[in-house]
Amino acid sequence: MASVLITGCSSGMGLATAIAFARRGDTVFASMRDLATRRRLDEASDAAGVEMSVVQLDVCDPTSVDRVTADLLDRGGLDVVVNNAGVSTLGAIETIDEAEIRLALDTNVVGPLGVVRRLLPHMRERGSGAIVNVSSVAGTMAAPFTGIYAASKHALEAWSEALAAEAAPFGVRVAI
Repeated sequence: MASVLITGCSSGMGLATAIAFARRGDTVFASMRDLATRRRLDEASDAAGVEMSVVQLDVCDPTSVDRVTADLLDRGGLDVVVNNAGVSTLGAIETIDEAEIRLALDTNVVGPLGVVRRLLPHMRERGSGAIVNVSSVAGTMAAPFTGIYAASKHALEAWSEALAAEAAPFGVRVAI
């Protein structure tokens, strides 16, 4: 059994990933920015007959990341981190509000990087661990009206590739 932190579990792939790990018998810490949106996760976990801990984590808030990662390290650490939290910013580049651009970059690039930077030393010290960064086909090719989203996923993939080479000698796997 592994101990797993998954970000962005209020819906979609994060929710499904949390259920899948819990079904395997892993200890799951399903996180989301706003706990008021946990209803779907609670219903899905009840329907699947699985248990997990739901934690408030905003990957864009370094204080939130520090609090949650410190708590999980105090509980014995993590074996797997799935950086799934993300936002999709679509539209013509010239029309997207600067606040939306910053939110996309903070959520899709800087936030996951902050989570990894806080947990990687623990994994490296233990000599094992897995980091999964959820990307998109937009991480390899951009289409019209996806420029900001694609840029954020390109950046996520770039630092993930570099990290995979840096972490491998320490027994830590990185996947995109």
